[in-house]
Parts: sequence; C-alpha cells; structure tokens
Amino acid sequence: ANSHTQRTNQRKLQILSLKMRGSARVVGATLLVCSVLVGSSAAIAADRGHAQGAGSLAFSLPLSVSGFSSLQRVNFNQRFAEHVLASPARSALRQYCPVYTTRPSSLSMAMVEAKEADPVGLAASASFQEAQGVGMKLGMQMVEQLEKAEQVDGDAKEVLNALLSHSDGARGWWVTSLTVAEMEPLFASDQGVDAMVDAVLANPDPNRRLLAMNVAMSTATAEYWKAEGNAANAEGSLTTKRRTTVLLRELLSSLSGLDTALAELRAAASGEQKEGEWVAFLDRWGYGPAQRTAIVAALDSVQA
Repeated sequence: ANSHTQRTNQRKLQILSLKMRGSARVVGATLLVCSVLVGSSAAIAADRGHAQGAGSLAFSLPLSVSGFSSLQRVNFNQRFAEHVLASPARSALRQYCPVYTTRPSSLSMAMVEAKEADPVGLAASASFQEAQGVGMKLGMQMVEQLEKAEQVDGDAKEVLNALLSHSDGARGWWVTSLTVAEMEPLFASDQGVDAMVDAVLANPDPNRRLLAMNVAMSTATAEYWKAEGNAANAEGSLTTKRRTTVLLRELLSSLSGLDTALAELRAAASGEQKEGEWVAFLDRWGYGPAQRTAIVAALDSVQA
C-alpha cells in the first residue's frame, strides 16, 4: 500500500512539475522534484537557475500515507516559498499546497541533532535543509544569550560565521532568521544586529546578493497579499522586509558592492535599466508595475 501511495504521490509531484515548467511568465524556471518520503517529507527546489545563484526557493511537503487528498498541513521551510505562490505558477502550487508555515521541518531538525557534536563543522558544510535546522537552533541560542547577558558569545558567532560562509548555509540562515517570530530579539538588539553584520562582512558573497533579493521579494509579495486582502500574510512579508532593511542600513556603508547592487536593482525595478541580472530576476518572478514601484520605494527607504 505504501509503495502504491508513493508512486501516486510521485505522479502528482510530476504533474505539479509540468504545471510549474509550463508557466509562460516564469522564464527559465524548472521544478526539481527530489525524493518522496511517505510519512516524512519531500523536498522540492523551485527555480533551478535561481538556486545556482544562491537564492532558490525550497520547501517540504509532509506526506501522509493517504496522499495529497488528505494533506492537512504543508510546511514550507522558508517564507520565500510564498513568492512562488505570488508568481504566475501559484495556481498549480495552491492546488496541492494550501497551507504553509515558515518553520524548519522536523526532518531538518533531526538531521542537525544527529550531527551537532561539531556545530562549526556542521554549519560550514550544511545542506540547505540542514542549515535551516542549524539556523533555528543557533537563532534561539542567540536570543537566549541576549536575554540573559545582553550579548552574543564567541561560540555562537563562530557558528554563524561558518553558516554564512556558503550558499546553502546562508540561505538556510536567512530563511529562518528573517521569518520566524521568535527571532525578533535579534533585530531589536544592537548586539544581535552587530553579530549578523559582522558575519556578513566576513562573508560578502553570497550574502550581499541574498539580502538585496530578500528586500525585493518580501516587498513584492507583501503587495500581492495586500491586493488579495490577506493582511496576515502581508504582515509576514513585511516582517521579512523590515528585518532585511535593518541589516541593509547597517551594511550600506561598509559592505563592498552593496550600494552598487541595490542601485542596479532599483534601476531594474524603475525601468531605467532594460537588461541585466536584476531585470531578468524581476521578470522571472513576473512582478507587475505596483510591485516594482513598491520595490523602488523599499530600496529608497534603505538609504533614508
């Protein structure tokens, strides 16, 4: 029975893949369907080209033995998944993925616990899924330290530095820290912000580009949810936007190349620039005029 259900789920994921790939406005997007683990989770990475640029969306689908028809909860491992929902491919995703949250899956947390004897080594080599678990655990540790001693200790900073040193680790950290409600003290404290800023300065790549993408995508998605009349989801996107803006303001004068990246992104969103990486980025996600105007305003506010 489990084997039959697994094959059925695989077929449904393949159908979803074809629908995603067939979306005319998602230029060059592909859906990479990984393993389907009945009773556990299936990992999917959307927009493969985006993944190679250190900014892919990824999410987990907890599957029951009865398949998608009785799916009660879809745990997206990052709020970036909502940007897929705001893209032209959203109808295909909504058909199978009606509900999402931003917490790391139980599988990613279990993977971390199994390797936590060497937290720095794990952070330096973590897969994207592992990095979400590392990020959740590290973030809560940092919050606890700030509440007790009003500072982040050296060990936590070392793990954070290792996590932000590579693409999978950085994406795992940002998808967790920028979205999870319990991480708010990191952004409300000078010491928490300083710890993240120092780690980014030590690792300009891939974090420069990821933070620029974060502020654009969260802004555009907030506009989408506002237009849909969904205030709760809009607020979640605005939280990501606000937290990212805090970091960008602190980094603007010290992170090499950040001002250039933001200026190029702004030019693409305003229409002043007609081609290039950021134009392709905005076109790929199908952002409309209102979303692009909001992105321009968000980027202006970073420098305010």
